[in-house]
Amino acid sequence: MSFEEFIAPLQLTDKLLPRLSLALAGTYKTLAENSSEQFLATPVNVLPNGSERGRMLAIDVGGSNLRVGFVDLLGDSTISRSYDRSWRIEDDVRTGVGQASSLFDWIGDRIAEVVAARQRNMRRDSHGQDDLGATISNATLMKLGKGFRMPGDPNLGRLILQGYSKHTQPPLSLPRIHIAAITNDSLATLASIAYESHPTANRRVVMGLIMGTGSNAAIIMDLDTLAKFKQESIELPAITDDEHTQIVINTEWSIKGSIGPIRDAGLVTKWDEQLDREGDDPGFMPFEYMTGGRYLGEIVRRILLDYFTQQGAPQASLPRQLCEKFGLHTNYLSDVLGTDISTQELLSRVREDLKPSNGTEWTWDEAKAEIARKAARAVQRRSSHLVAAAVLGSLICAGDFVCANDTSQRAQVKLKSGMEQELIVAYTGGVIAQFPHYLEDITRAITALATKLSHPDLKQTIELSEVRNGGVIGAGVMAGTVWNIPKHRRGSL
Repeated sequence: MSFEEFIAPLQLTDKLLPRLSLALAGTYKTLAENSSEQFLATPVNVLPNGSERGRMLAIDVGGSNLRVGFVDLLGDSTISRSYDRSWRIEDDVRTGVGQASSLFDWIGDRIAEVVAARQRNMRRDSHGQDDLGATISNATLMKLGKGFRMPGDPNLGRLILQGYSKHTQPPLSLPRIHIAAITNDSLATLASIAYESHPTANRRVVMGLIMGTGSNAAIIMDLDTLAKFKQESIELPAITDDEHTQIVINTEWSIKGSIGPIRDAGLVTKWDEQLDREGDDPGFMPFEYMTGGRYLGEIVRRILLDYFTQQGAPQASLPRQLCEKFGLHTNYLSDVLGTDISTQELLSRVREDLKPSNGTEWTWDEAKAEIARKAARAVQRRSSHLVAAAVLGSLICAGDFVCANDTSQRAQVKLKSGMEQELIVAYTGGVIAQFPHYLEDITRAITALATKLSHPDLKQTIELSEVRNGGVIGAGVMAGTVWNIPKHRRGSL
């Protein structure tokens, strides 16, 4: 069997992708109506428009790093940042030795470092209070991936304040913190681009897309399309007179409820099944295992180990990195295996970096090096195509993208306007920004899907727009957005 035949299960055909997008759209609608784990309502029914002003303290708790800094909203769709600090979240902090409080004590200490640095350089505000916008990799800590260990359903606001509050006492006597907003990474990305862009009737931001350690998206949906229990679970920060209130939805599309159409299409391979079974929480987040940066290298490792052993190589003779779980890091894909370097240079790198076991006859040659490159590119391409299908499925579910058979009232309004619709998908994350060809592949796939699925009487384009440092900026923007809502328009928050 050729290697191309061996990895054929990774391929998504041009004919399959549109069907998968439509199937995902249907699944997402069902999740919005029924799931308590996915398509979660957020208390955000107002997005920034670029006019907001104020200095906000923002934190970004990502899958690997914590960032804290001040974000100044200047009121003209521009911002400035100061006192930025970043720390790696080590495993002992991540696991919290079974206690969420230890993680938030550590976060509180890091916040205090930034606030103290600011206090040394400027006088304390007269009211002695700052606003904190917090963003974390998942909107709740009920059940986290990426190695975090937390008890059930903690109160994030209380934990953040408790972790910081000791520093408001002597000897530091730092100013108190008011939590104006708690958001997640995808919502923060959405808010960040909304502040910087200038939306019009036919050009607007519709999604915040995360493609880094994990995969997630935030979209905007009509509140009345959600299950009653979801509608009743939130308190909106802004009173609206609109007949159909729209709120931001945290899709959590990586969790198990979304995998049905992908599995039905035969796209879940034996390597995916193995990774899922051996993971920290089998069955919890299968889509992330197929698309997220934490797992792409591991999928490639399993493919290469499987192929080389089937070709007769004893496992003991292969490079240690191919035999150990997570021995092949995704960074090696983006830096070496997925690049366009020459075959000779690629061979030189793998011989140096992935040495076979001592005393064995197995060795790298040009053919094997190219097999490794083909595996890396196939896994990357599959990830980009799956995410492209999920993007279209989400936008169809939200009513932002109008398909040929869409007879909804919202679709009819767009059709009657006759205006070209430009939909902006804000993205951030190391996989999409740094992996060779990923942005090119996902852009091409989204464009092809939009062309194939669009209503024939309505021109619709989807633009990918990068957001840098979206977590910390978006947290500050959301805090400023809530803080700038006029008092007479504020809801119960």
